[in-house]
Amino acid sequence: MDRFFLSFVFITLLSAAVFAQEAAPKLSFGTIQPDRGATTYPGSTLKFDVYFFIDEAYGTRAAHITISPALVPQDWLVSVDPPLNDVTLNISGVVVSGSENLNVDPRPLLSAVPETSESGIYYIASPSGKGYLQAKKATIQVEIPDNAEIGKTFDLSMTGTAKYYGSAGAVLFTQSRGFSYQITVIAPTYSEQVITQPAANESALNTTEGSEGNKSSSVTVSQNTVISQGGFSTEQVLIIVVVAVVAVLAVTKLPGMMGSGKN
Repeated sequence: MDRFFLSFVFITLLSAAVFAQEAAPKLSFGTIQPDRGATTYPGSTLKFDVYFFIDEAYGTRAAHITISPALVPQDWLVSVDPPLNDVTLNISGVVVSGSENLNVDPRPLLSAVPETSESGIYYIASPSGKGYLQAKKATIQVEIPDNAEIGKTFDLSMTGTAKYYGSAGAVLFTQSRGFSYQITVIAPTYSEQVITQPAANESALNTTEGSEGNKSSSVTVSQNTVISQGGFSTEQVLIIVVVAVVAVLAVTKLPGMMGSGKN
């Protein structure tokens, strides 16, 4: 009897634990960002699409998503479609108010794209290769100012934050994803122009310097010529010096040699 009672209690607790695990929500959403940047010109408008989805195998509760700027260059205008809207929700009998750009609910992975598409739903091949995701789209619109610096690359980033509500109507959990873009601004039309070239006075200076250099060389040659023609060269001077030294030594030793002859 005691064993039966203990077994019954164990099975009841195990069932309660399994029920609690099954009842616990899975909170997860996915995103797909096709574009990471663009090249454009001042005064233009860019649009970047971002897709949000919840595969019900990984998420079982709707995500209420708000998309907001995180980093925007000065004087640039950024907007999101659909825009931020105020919503009223009934969460398990509790009425709550909030704001969101998108309400993304869990959906199954489809084996094929339906012949009739559901409004507002985009079918994207899953990276797993097992089917098609059912996603909702947000479009980020960027207006480039007319005075944007040409030739510069600007960084733009947005944040998508998902809120999940609990049974009591309060926000149970939040998750965020970042979307970064690099935008290079160029001129609307191609042109080419030489803006630097040697000035006239610089050319004259170079010519004068070249003439002086040649003149210096000619002077050196002329000096060498004069030395070789009218004076003594270096080798000739050395010979004269050697001969003079030998003569002095000979004269110095001459009296001694003469004395030896008399003895």
